[in-house]
Amino acid sequence: MNSFNASEDDPDDVAAEATPRADQAKATFAHELRKLRTKKGLTKQEVAILLGVSFERVTRLESPSGGHPKLQELLALEQIYGVPVHMLINPGAQTSA
Repeated sequence: MNSFNASEDDPDDVAAEATPRADQAKATFAHELRKLRTKKGLTKQEVAILLGVSFERVTRLESPSGGHPKLQELLALEQIYGVPVHMLINPGAQTSA
């Protein structure tokens, strides 16, 4: 089960439940977002504008304890950072050439 497609608004969503594996995946995702943003030389405010979300939303996405990204956000982040979605959610994944 992929913990990244959980709805923040649905407290009964099983994917939103905290598990050690989900917590680790979220921490890795948050760290990767921060790393990509700083590598691109972007501020959180600039990313927020590009995503069409608030500064606070970007802060939550970059926080291990923050919310889960929505599909639209993942697709926009893919464009902003030039990194495929699967590499955003699993940065250690290898792509086949």
